[in-house]
Amino acid sequence: MMWILKLNTLEPGDVILEPGIDRVAKATGGIYGHASMALGKLVRIEAGKDDGVVIAPFDLAAYNRNGERVVGLPLESADALVLRRRERLDLGTLDGRALWEAGRAYDLHRALDLPDLVPRARDQLVKLLAWQGAEPNPDGRTCSEVAARILDLPAKNVSPNALVGVEQLKVVEGAIVPVDDTWTPERVNTAAGSLASLVAGVEVGLARDIMGLADGLAAEIKAETISEAAAGDRLTSHADGKLRDAIVALLGIRELENSILHEETQRV
Repeated sequence: MMWILKLNTLEPGDVILEPGIDRVAKATGGIYGHASMALGKLVRIEAGKDDGVVIAPFDLAAYNRNGERVVGLPLESADALVLRRRERLDLGTLDGRALWEAGRAYDLHRALDLPDLVPRARDQLVKLLAWQGAEPNPDGRTCSEVAARILDLPAKNVSPNALVGVEQLKVVEGAIVPVDDTWTPERVNTAAGSLASLVAGVEVGLARDIMGLADGLAAEIKAETISEAAAGDRLTSHADGKLRDAIVALLGIRELENSILHEETQRV
């Protein structure tokens, strides 16, 4: 039996919880070891130890049965869960926060501050970090922290398991469905072929880029080679332009949703 997350049920800001690595899930006393957040029905933002905080397309699979079609993310477990903020955020606010988070590093040191980290797991993590010799990154993130910050939840540094009990979030019923051998594989619309290139066009690392420019302008102000007003205008123009271009790219991705997730069948 396979399970699939129906992408048509997703809305921007939905949090997807998955078991992930078993020992990671158990470290905070539950079954969830990974959290990501949908930025629409085709892409999500997530943090991982290899690539940091990235915006990535969902892996797509399509199936039909007696005229019923489903397109979604294949899952290995029925335990996956989708959570939605009870009070929705403005889409522009959500996109802006997501783009501010994208490009940041993944920092496992953040997990040491999780309230639900069990003592044995804490001791093991301390030893692992000491062995790695890595320094804490003040701008680093964990996977569930990314979602908590974008959604402006009361506690920002939370585990995936802790998100289940957050009052501001509710479960999205019917988002995860079983797919057995009575379902027939089907082609995903050819528009999906352009999805990866569109995602690549969403510039990440805006926070690092803008803060770097701000530091440079501060040095110029100190050297009296630019006025504070001129520096402020330059920083604002740069930030607005970068953010506008990235949001336009996200909107282009969302325009593909209907063509990729259509309900008509196309048998293989």
